[in-house]
Amino acid sequence: MKKTILTSLIVFCTTIIVAQDVHFSQLNNSPLLINPANTGLFDGYQRAIVNYRSQWASAGSPFKTMAASFDAEVGMKKKKNAYLGIGGFIFQDKAGAANWKQFKADLFVNGILKVGKESHLALAVGGGFGQHSADFASLTFGNQYNGKEFTTEFSSNEIIAFRNYSYADLSSGIVYEFDKTSVNFDHNASYKLAVGFAGYHLNQPRFDYGGADGQKLNAKYVASLNGQYDFKGTKLSLLSNNYYMMQGKFRELNVGAMLRMRFNDQTKITGMVHETSLYLGLSMRNGDAIIPQLMYEMYGFALGLSYDYNISSFKPATKGNGGIEISLRWTNLRDGIFRQGREFNKSK
Repeated sequence: MKKTILTSLIVFCTTIIVAQDVHFSQLNNSPLLINPANTGLFDGYQRAIVNYRSQWASAGSPFKTMAASFDAEVGMKKKKNAYLGIGGFIFQDKAGAANWKQFKADLFVNGILKVGKESHLALAVGGGFGQHSADFASLTFGNQYNGKEFTTEFSSNEIIAFRNYSYADLSSGIVYEFDKTSVNFDHNASYKLAVGFAGYHLNQPRFDYGGADGQKLNAKYVASLNGQYDFKGTKLSLLSNNYYMMQGKFRELNVGAMLRMRFNDQTKITGMVHETSLYLGLSMRNGDAIIPQLMYEMYGFALGLSYDYNISSFKPATKGNGGIEISLRWTNLRDGIFRQGREFNKSK
C-alpha cells in the first residue's frame, strides 16, 4: 500500500509538471513568460522585473515560485523603421517535502518592425534549458517511526527510480501592436491595442525520470489581447489584459481589467519627474480563481500585489486560500526631450 501511494504521488506530481507550466497571476508583470515577442516592446530603454508567489499554503507544503527577467531595446533610432529587443528570464519553482524543484532559463531575440505610422510587428525566437530535481532522501515513512520520532536509522525499504535531469527548450512568438499615443504638454494620452500569439517548448523535450521512456513536455500556446484607453480630460485610464493558454489537453482563460489613476504628471523637457499612479484591478482565471490586484507606480518603479481566491473544486482543501503574489518592476522610461536626444544623435 505504501508503494502504491508513493507511486501515485510521484505520478501526480509528474503530471502537474508535464501538463502545465509555472505562471503568475500578475500576467501583466511577467511579459516574457507570456510571449517572447514582448522582449524590448515597451515604452522605455531597459526593463527589469522580479516576481514572487506562494500558493496553497493551507493545503500543506506550498508552491513557492520566484522569477526574474530583463529586456532592453537595441538599435532604436528615430529615423529607422526596425530595431531589436534582447532579454530573457529565469525562474525557480519549489514544493513538497521532497523539495521538488523546477529551474528554467531562457534568452530571447526579438525583431521589431514599424509597419505603419502607429503600429509595430514583432517576431521573436528564444532558447534555453530547464532542470528538474528532488531530494527524496528527505521523505519519511511509517516504518521509520521509532515511537517518538521519525528517524533515518530505519530503512524505508522504498526504491525510488528518479534522477535529476536537464533539457533544452525552444520558443517563439509574434505580436502586432497599434499605438495611437498623442503627446500633450502635461502628459501623453495613450490608446494601445496589442494582439499576440506565442509557442513555448516547441521541440517538446522529454523528461527522464529514470524510467525507460520518460515523459514528453507538451508544447504550450498562448494567445493574448491587451489594451489601454486613456479617458480624455481625466486622470483615469482603463487597461484590459486577456490570455488564453493551451498545453496538451489543458486549457486556461484569464480575463481582467485595471483602472489606473494618475496623481502626478511627468516633466516633458528633462524627464527627471515621472508620472505617479495607482492601479486597481480584478481578473479571473476561469474555473479556478478570482484575483484582486493593486499596483503603485512611481519614478519608473512599479510595486504590484495580488491574491488568488480559490473557487475551484480544490477549495475545500485550501479553504478558499489560493496564492499571494508580489512583483517589482523597474523601467528606464523613454520620456523627456533630453532623454530621447540620443535617438536623434544616433540617426545622423
